[in-house]
Amino acid sequence: MANGKQAGSLVPSQVLAVLSHPATGIAHVVEGYASDAALDIERGEAAWTHVVGTDGFVSRVHNIDETAMVTVHLQQTASTNDIFSRLYEYDKTHFKGEGLFSLSVLDKSGRTALFSTQAFISQLPNQSFGNSVNTQDWQIIMPYSDWHVGGNTRAGAEVVAILEALGYQLDEDWVIN
Repeated sequence: MANGKQAGSLVPSQVLAVLSHPATGIAHVVEGYASDAALDIERGEAAWTHVVGTDGFVSRVHNIDETAMVTVHLQQTASTNDIFSRLYEYDKTHFKGEGLFSLSVLDKSGRTALFSTQAFISQLPNQSFGNSVNTQDWQIIMPYSDWHVGGNTRAGAEVVAILEALGYQLDEDWVIN
């Protein structure tokens, strides 16, 4: 192995989105993704913003927004569209938080994970009908989300030491022996 480095592998079929709706007891693994994209994940706000004064003095401000937005791209024919539609309608008629659901996004071929216990669908997707299967883009808001953006490659001793210094323990399966 050259310089203790190893090629990484991303397996798109191993990226899962799983939802759980406590009020009804349902759980569902999202399926029927579009052919060109499955999920897009965005942070609500940057953790730090900065201002530069006229004299070059820099100040920064911490933002506590832990919100994420996940856009799930589904084929128009996927049954998960029905589930998302009903979750959206359920949330519109239950005003004490019963419409909220948990959502986990996991890259099982790597170490990236995103989770929130209070997710909700913000709006129904736009519709388009034509001579091909179109994409439904569902926007799911995840307040108070927990993130870990990880790699898909086993790590050598140097990376393991750096991660440990930063307070992160890499699972042994991801360490080069």
